Amino acid sequence: MLNYMIRVFKATWYTITGRAREEGNKLLMQNPFAIRDAYEVIITYKRSNIQRYKQAIGQLVAIKEQKKNSLQRLNGEIDAMEDRIANILENRNKKTDELLETGISEQELPQHTDYIRLDDAYNDLVTTLEENNVRVARLKREIQRAEEDTELYKDEIGVLHRSVEKLKSEQTDVGC
Repeated sequence: MLNYMIRVFKATWYTITGRAREEGNKLLMQNPFAIRDAYEVIITYKRSNIQRYKQAIGQLVAIKEQKKNSLQRLNGEIDAMEDRIANILENRNKKTDELLETGISEQELPQHTDYIRLDDAYNDLVTTLEENNVRVARLKREIQRAEEDTELYKDEIGVLHRSVEKLKSEQTDVGC
């Protein structure tokens, strides 16, 4: 009974003085099985972090490939639009020359239906081309960011692997 009272008093005193965790850790570290289990818990936690980083890298690679495919498709569309713009400009210039030859003045030219149609098509394509160029720039930034994140995660995996190996070595040195 006296032994019990002493332990209760010590536990209360350590709790009040803030040394309960410290004393608990001392007792824990005296038990070799507890030490081995503590190492195993830490190693398991770090290995699970490694798996999470690997999954994140896999997702980033998939996203990066998806964005690269979108970028390639968008670049193809931009090339086609640039060709169409060149054709429209050529057709508009021909139509302008034809209309001027028929006697229409340059002031009346912007009111002619064929000229208006070609000019509207040109303006629409130029606007779409500008929007696509903005999307290309955004996709390139996103791809770059995904590559940087992938490298960061790879570095973190290396750090975690070294940490796990160090913990295994310490565990062996402690004799657990």
